[in-house]
Amino acid sequence: MSADKFLNIHNLSYAYGKQQVLDRLSVDLYPAQLTALLGLNGQGKSTLLRLIAGVLPSPLPAVNFTSNKPSIGYMPERPLSFPELSVIDNLRFAAQINRMNEADMAAALQQTLSDCHLQDKANKPAGSLSKGYQQRLGLAMAIVHGPQLILLDEPTDGMDPAQLQSTWQLIGRLAQNSCVVLSSHRISEVAEHCQRVLVMHQGQIRDQLMMDDAAARQSLAGRFHQITAGDEV
Repeated sequence: MSADKFLNIHNLSYAYGKQQVLDRLSVDLYPAQLTALLGLNGQGKSTLLRLIAGVLPSPLPAVNFTSNKPSIGYMPERPLSFPELSVIDNLRFAAQINRMNEADMAAALQQTLSDCHLQDKANKPAGSLSKGYQQRLGLAMAIVHGPQLILLDEPTDGMDPAQLQSTWQLIGRLAQNSCVVLSSHRISEVAEHCQRVLVMHQGQIRDQLMMDDAAARQSLAGRFHQITAGDEV
């Protein structure tokens, strides 16, 4: 783990009306690290990602970048695309709204299509894609501009085994140079592929675990079930 913090979140609370979703949550995030938010549905994972991404207004100064605000790529749980537009036109739109340099755009589009295995779908309407390919397109739109911070909400949902493998490989490569934070409820995937796991329950981070070795990976499921069952020690 890098000693230099990339992002500090301190005492963050958030509610939808009377429903408290995040409760005094604090955590540090680090560059060049693949971090997972692991939790059951409805525990605040998506809300936390939205707050970091700026999709929801964050109560200041709860979310603090330690230097200038980085470029951000965000993939929501249900990726947003224009169904009538082709895959490559959706990708071009994502690059443009993230103010990508026109001179670099053409190469970036082709590289991202290749990275996300979308070359043969480039000219197909986004609305015609299967669930797994919709997820790939959502990931592609989040990373086309080369962001320093990548936020992915359930990025592998609906993927077949081959898509899972290639997507996790890509996410791992992205984390070599970017801060990657993803949400998931899939313990085995998180244990195998992520470097750091933040276990979320009832709007709080109840534990932080490093997946340094086989023993740590094997113990994750037990610790997770202990926390979510209300039996944490």
